[in-house]
Amino acid sequence: MNKSIPFLLVLFITACGSGGGDSAVVTNPDMEGNWSGMMSSDKLVPTPVRLSFQVLGGTFNGEFSAQNGYFGNLSGNVSSTVISFIQLNNQLSGCTGTYTGTGSFTQKKMSITFTGSDCKGDHAGGIIELTRI
Repeated sequence: MNKSIPFLLVLFITACGSGGGDSAVVTNPDMEGNWSGMMSSDKLVPTPVRLSFQVLGGTFNGEFSAQNGYFGNLSGNVSSTVISFIQLNNQLSGCTGTYTGTGSFTQKKMSITFTGSDCKGDHAGGIIELTRI
């Protein structure tokens, strides 16, 4: 009977695992974290911007803020190094807006193209170029 106690303990520890099970659902952890760079469009002069991402499965969410006062949340879909859809919701009082686009990234660089509208009108040719910080 005493010999079965260590066996049961090993069995219990093996069944519980190391607690890292959630990491298996992260599709691309390379995207996670903080990024900074420039955001511009036909209605927006190049403006410093920061984005942060949390990835779970094939989706992500996060926040953004820009030096011109734009800020809000973001969400979208990612697979490998391709952002198949991103939506940024500007919550700046008096200039709320929504921008959508696509992009790609490497370990250190990210590029997003977008369109959208806010108090400045319809944005075309939008681009966000970022570097991991």
